[in-house]
Amino acid sequence: MMMYGAATWDFMWIHYDADYTWAKGFSQTFVEGQMLRAFLAQLVVWIGQVIRLLSEGDEVLPIY
Repeated sequence: MMMYGAATWDFMWIHYDADYTWAKGFSQTFVEGQMLRAFLAQLVVWIGQVIRLLSEGDEVLPIY
């Protein structure tokens, strides 16, 4: 998470420090919105590859 924060200039403690987040009244840290969207985009790519594998046979082509 810290490496992602460095890349996006988002160093808010609420994203990576559980004690700080707990002191602010939240039960756990927050995932930064852009990072969550990146994970979801990767999930869509993986699902597309599985569907292609099941529909076309042995060869799996990368989806970009």
